[in-house]
Amino acid sequence: MGQYDLMPDGSQESHPKPLEGRSLRDRLKKALAAAMQGEIVVLTHPWNRKVPGGTAETVVKVMCGDRRKLVAFGQKYSLPGHWIHDAKVPHFDLWGKKAEAVISQVVGEGLLIVNIGRQNEFLGGSG
Repeated sequence: MGQYDLMPDGSQESHPKPLEGRSLRDRLKKALAAAMQGEIVVLTHPWNRKVPGGTAETVVKVMCGDRRKLVAFGQKYSLPGHWIHDAKVPHFDLWGKKAEAVISQVVGEGLLIVNIGRQNEFLGGSG
């Protein structure tokens, strides 16, 4: 498994749905395809944007092409439906404590979790 296929605890061996492919681009395409087909996909990546309360260095995107399924996911984790961005693939953008809480709660649910870029606080590593 590659460095981008990590469980929230940082382990690689226990990833429920490893992505095959040699390049980051291949892995991202497969993750987006899974989301567009109605699978909940959790994607983390460097962000470095100003957000309410400061700057977020990392964003967690929870994506699913089935908006009803994404709304149900949001209800389960106290994410209001109006937080959903209706882009090509509907998704939540989460950062800070909310992102950390969601990541810690989805461990073991068999979701596809993909980390792009550097390790971050949500996935148990640094820099």
